[in-house]
Amino acid sequence: MQHKSVRSKMKTHFKNLLVAAVATVCSVNAFSPTSLATGVRGANSLSSHSEVDTRGSASALHLDAGVTDSLVNAWTSYNIALEEDPLLTKSITAGVILGAADFAGQALERSNSGEDNPVDYARAARFAFFGFILQAPWNHFYYLFLDGALPPTEDPLSATTGIK
Repeated sequence: MQHKSVRSKMKTHFKNLLVAAVATVCSVNAFSPTSLATGVRGANSLSSHSEVDTRGSASALHLDAGVTDSLVNAWTSYNIALEEDPLLTKSITAGVILGAADFAGQALERSNSGEDNPVDYARAARFAFFGFILQAPWNHFYYLFLDGALPPTEDPLSATTGIK
């Protein structure tokens, strides 16, 4: 019975993370929720989610309180998920990061080459799979081994931290 409760909590935490990530991307990129549905991006959407700093650099964005709260909630949910199921959380995180990194790499390749090559979704899926199945579990157990061999210290700049 408790296993179901943990799974339910994990689903809730990952849902909160996803909502916060979408809200953050929308705010930083000056999208409004309606512009996502219609595909229109405009100056009016900037004022509803972020504010341009007119005192200094025009590119400096100040996130509103809703986005800040979303980020805090996402970080809290992520840390709770790490405590409740660290391997699954690390695996999902690594899969998302490696998949997104490959998409970013493909975008850079297209912009540098000047060609309009299609996105290779299979390649991105392979990178995400690598992060989910191989990299995260390997790093998880490797660092558990290191923590057993060289116990963590209170001081983050100790000799054992340097060896790790």
